[in-house]
Amino acid sequence: MAPVKCRFILVLAIIIWGACHKLYAQDLPEKMSTAFCNCFTINVDSLKDDFLEDNFMECIEESFRRMQKDFTNYVVEIEKIDPTSNSKENSEIAYEAGYKMSQNILKEQQGSWIKDCPSYYQFYTEIRAISFQTIRKQSNQRKIDSLTTVINKLTLKKHFLWERGTQYFALGDIKNARKDFLACLVDDSEYVPAIYFLGWTYEQKEEYEKASSLYSQALKLSDMPQIQAANEFVNRKLKEKNKP
Repeated sequence: MAPVKCRFILVLAIIIWGACHKLYAQDLPEKMSTAFCNCFTINVDSLKDDFLEDNFMECIEESFRRMQKDFTNYVVEIEKIDPTSNSKENSEIAYEAGYKMSQNILKEQQGSWIKDCPSYYQFYTEIRAISFQTIRKQSNQRKIDSLTTVINKLTLKKHFLWERGTQYFALGDIKNARKDFLACLVDDSEYVPAIYFLGWTYEQKEEYEKASSLYSQALKLSDMPQIQAANEFVNRKLKEKNKP
């Protein structure tokens, strides 16, 4: 995988685990989403694919720069900071509050970017395919055989069943992949990785209604951004599929 694509996926991982602030100006996410989409669309139309992927972070950073005044006003209001003070304590409070809010916006807006920003939807489609190809390159029958040996010796084995299921999935053996994911859910009906990957098997087969149902089930248990994005993605795919 190209370094930029790796960085993109890493950014998503960081967003997942970042602490989030639930209070911010009502129109701030929408403003930032519009700024991001405008930036991304311009670059999609004018730059080569290898550079296009790097624009994700560039457009995020540009959007934050454009929204700097809005962020500042928010931090001053919510954290009760004296805007005329240059104390180290105020600076640290402002930085932490602004960071948490930006993470929250990033986390919540990915779904709307897929839904409402055609250029980002195109980009996400490519990233989705790249993610699958990355898993495939890391999968082989030897790993499946090794995991099977471990699974046969264990009582509590949902993680290993899930891992073997991802190997089957990557190698195109959907039947055995689903069998392992379902076995995980027998052990733990709320095991989110198994629900998510089971949904992905249906997404790969363009069975978008089933995929969406499983992603929605996973979202009731976790608000991880990649699940939100995947659900919005298959919902858009379903609408396209059902167009007359």
